[in-house]
Amino acid sequence: ESLLQQEKQCTDRFRALAAEAPTRGLQELFTLLAVEEQKHFDAVDGLRRLCTGTLAQSRLLGTAKPLIEALQADLNVSLSRMKQQLPAYISARDVEAQTRDEYLQRAKYAFDHQARVLFETLAAEEQKHFVLLSLLVELLNQEPVAPQHLRS
Repeated sequence: ESLLQQEKQCTDRFRALAAEAPTRGLQELFTLLAVEEQKHFDAVDGLRRLCTGTLAQSRLLGTAKPLIEALQADLNVSLSRMKQQLPAYISARDVEAQTRDEYLQRAKYAFDHQARVLFETLAAEEQKHFVLLSLLVELLNQEPVAPQHLRS
């Protein structure tokens, strides 16, 4: 039940971040993360109800890469508005790390092979979310590059 609650909270958090996103790219990124978290919820719920939860590995990082690149390339993006959201992005990143660690712990003590594989897959997916959010945090913590420096 606690894993279901965590996944529901993550889904809700990413939907809220999407709704508050200052750019279309961030809105798409957080919507994508919310969809992935819903898949995690469904997989854990399937395991809980039927002992048959499954989850295919996502292509999240490949799908999100153009969104991150667009954020980096768009010098007209409101960085100040994005930086105001930085604490929320850091919090979301930290929750992803905690959830990843929880799934790794559950995998160690899984009652059968299928459950262990599911927990390991979920941990790998949460790691992808952690990496993606870490890239966003790193991007927002960088000093902006003046346009004249980009011409060389």
